[in-house]
Amino acid sequence: MYLVYIELWQKTGEHPSVFAQKWPAYDANALQRDTITWVIQINGKIRERVEGSVDMDQKTAQEFALNTPRISGLLEGKQIRKVIVVPRKLINIVAN
Repeated sequence: MYLVYIELWQKTGEHPSVFAQKWPAYDANALQRDTITWVIQINGKIRERVEGSVDMDQKTAQEFALNTPRISGLLEGKQIRKVIVVPRKLINIVAN
Protein backbone atom coordinates (compact mmCIF):
# COMPACT_ATOMS: atom_id res chain seq x y z
CA MET A 1 0.00 0.00 0.00
CA TYR A 2 2.88 2.32 0.88
CA LEU A 3 4.38 1.95 -2.60
CA VAL A 4 1.04 2.65 -4.28
CA TYR A 5 0.84 6.12 -2.68
CA ILE A 6 4.36 6.99 -3.75
CA GLU A 7 3.79 5.76 -7.28
CA LEU A 8 0.52 7.67 -7.70
CA TRP A 9 2.11 10.84 -6.33
CA GLN A 10 4.99 10.57 -8.78
CA LYS A 11 2.73 9.79 -11.75
CA THR A 12 0.79 13.00 -11.13
CA GLY A 13 4.07 14.90 -11.40
CA GLU A 14 4.24 16.03 -7.79
CA HIS A 15 7.55 16.64 -6.00
CA PRO A 16 8.94 16.25 -3.30
CA SER A 17 7.70 13.05 -1.69
CA VAL A 18 4.08 12.76 -0.63
CA PHE A 19 5.32 12.15 2.91
CA ALA A 20 6.97 15.59 3.03
CA GLN A 21 3.69 17.41 2.33
CA LYS A 22 1.74 19.33 4.97
CA TRP A 23 -1.69 18.24 6.13
CA PRO A 24 -4.48 20.20 4.45
CA ALA A 25 -6.02 22.97 6.51
CA TYR A 26 -9.73 22.86 7.19
CA ASP A 27 -12.17 25.73 6.93
CA ALA A 28 -14.50 25.88 9.95
CA ASN A 29 -17.03 27.92 7.94
CA ALA A 30 -17.31 25.10 5.40
CA LEU A 31 -18.64 22.88 8.18
CA GLN A 32 -21.63 25.15 8.85
CA ARG A 33 -24.94 23.98 7.42
CA ASP A 34 -27.83 26.23 6.46
CA THR A 35 -30.44 23.47 6.20
CA ILE A 36 -31.07 20.15 7.92
CA THR A 37 -33.59 17.35 7.60
CA TRP A 38 -36.43 17.90 10.05
CA VAL A 39 -38.42 14.87 11.15
CA ILE A 40 -42.12 15.64 11.56
CA GLN A 41 -44.15 13.33 13.77
CA ILE A 42 -47.85 13.13 14.49
CA ASN A 43 -48.60 11.50 17.85
CA GLY A 44 -45.07 10.10 17.99
CA LYS A 45 -45.14 8.43 14.56
CA ILE A 46 -42.85 9.71 11.82
CA ARG A 47 -44.95 11.07 8.99
CA GLU A 48 -42.52 13.23 7.01
CA ARG A 49 -38.88 14.22 6.59
CA VAL A 50 -38.31 17.63 5.01
CA GLU A 51 -35.41 20.01 4.48
CA GLY A 52 -35.65 23.22 6.48
CA SER A 53 -33.63 25.98 8.07
CA VAL A 54 -31.31 25.05 10.94
CA ASP A 55 -32.21 28.04 13.09
CA MET A 56 -36.00 27.84 13.33
CA ASP A 57 -37.52 28.94 16.61
CA GLN A 58 -40.56 27.25 18.20
CA LYS A 59 -43.17 29.34 16.37
CA THR A 60 -41.46 29.16 12.97
CA ALA A 61 -40.97 25.39 13.28
CA GLN A 62 -44.63 24.91 14.16
CA GLU A 63 -45.79 26.94 11.14
CA PHE A 64 -43.29 25.11 8.92
CA ALA A 65 -44.63 21.70 9.99
CA LEU A 66 -48.29 22.65 9.76
CA ASN A 67 -47.83 24.12 6.26
CA THR A 68 -46.19 20.99 4.90
CA PRO A 69 -48.70 19.53 2.40
CA ARG A 70 -48.68 15.94 3.66
CA ILE A 71 -48.90 16.98 7.33
CA SER A 72 -51.74 19.42 6.75
CA GLY A 73 -53.64 16.65 4.97
CA LEU A 74 -53.10 14.19 7.82
CA LEU A 75 -54.24 16.76 10.39
CA GLU A 76 -57.44 17.65 8.54
CA GLY A 77 -60.38 17.50 10.95
CA LYS A 78 -58.17 16.92 13.99
CA GLN A 79 -57.60 19.23 16.92
CA ILE A 80 -53.98 20.08 17.65
CA ARG A 81 -53.29 19.70 21.37
CA LYS A 82 -49.59 20.47 21.49
CA VAL A 83 -46.55 20.99 19.29
CA ILE A 84 -43.19 19.85 20.66
CA VAL A 85 -40.06 21.10 18.92
CA VAL A 86 -36.66 19.54 19.58
CA PRO A 87 -34.29 22.11 18.07
CA ARG A 88 -32.40 20.93 14.98
CA LYS A 89 -34.05 17.50 15.11
CA LEU A 90 -37.78 17.03 15.10
CA ILE A 91 -41.25 18.48 15.39
CA ASN A 92 -43.91 16.36 17.11
CA ILE A 93 -47.56 17.31 16.77
CA VAL A 94 -49.97 15.89 19.32
CA ALA A 95 -53.48 15.80 17.86
CA ASN A 96 -56.73 13.87 18.17
